[in-house]
Amino acid sequence: MKGGLDKVDTALAEVTRSVVQTEEMKAKVKAQTAQDIADDAQRDLDKALSALDAALASLRNLKKSDVIEVRAMQQPPPGMKMVIEAVCILKGVKPKKVAGEKLGSKVDDYGEPGRGLSQDAGKYLDSLFEYDKDNIPDSVIKAIQPYIDNQAFQPAATAKVSKAYTSICQWVQAMHKYHFVAKVVEPKR
Repeated sequence: MKGGLDKVDTALAEVTRSVVQTEEMKAKVKAQTAQDIADDAQRDLDKALSALDAALASLRNLKKSDVIEVRAMQQPPPGMKMVIEAVCILKGVKPKKVAGEKLGSKVDDYGEPGRGLSQDAGKYLDSLFEYDKDNIPDSVIKAIQPYIDNQAFQPAATAKVSKAYTSICQWVQAMHKYHFVAKVVEPKR
C-alpha cells in the first residue's frame, strides 16, 4: 500500500510543482509588464521634466529689470501680448472687457490685468516658480491651446522683442506639456 501512496504523493507533488511553475511564470510576465509600463512612464516624465527644468532655468536667469522693462510697454508686440494672455489664463486672471471694433461689441483685453500681475517683478517671477503645475484644470489647458498651436507663440519669435517674455513663453509651453505628460503618467504609477 505504501508504494501506491508514494506514487500518488509523487503525482500530486508533480501537479503542484507544475501549477506553482505556471503561476510563477504568470507572475514574472505581470512583473515585466508592470516594469515596462513604469519605464515608459518615467521616460515620458523625464521629457516633460526636462522641458520644465529648461524653462525654470531660463526664468532664473531673468532680472527684475527684464520684467519691469516689459511692464512699461503700453502696447506690447503681438507675440508678447499672447504670452501675457496665456499667463493670465494659466493664473486665472480675468480679462478686462473693452470696446471691440464693431459698435457695441466687447472683447477680452489682458493688457491691464497682465501689467497688474507683473506689478511687483520679484513676486511675479516667484509666482511662476511656485505655480501648481500638478493641478492645472483641463479647462485652462483648453483655453491656452490656441496659443500653443500658434506659430507666433514660440520663444524664438518673442526673443526678438524681450528676453523676459522668451523665458515666460517657454514656461507656458512647459506647463502645457507637463500637464499632458502627468495625465498619462499618473495612472501608470
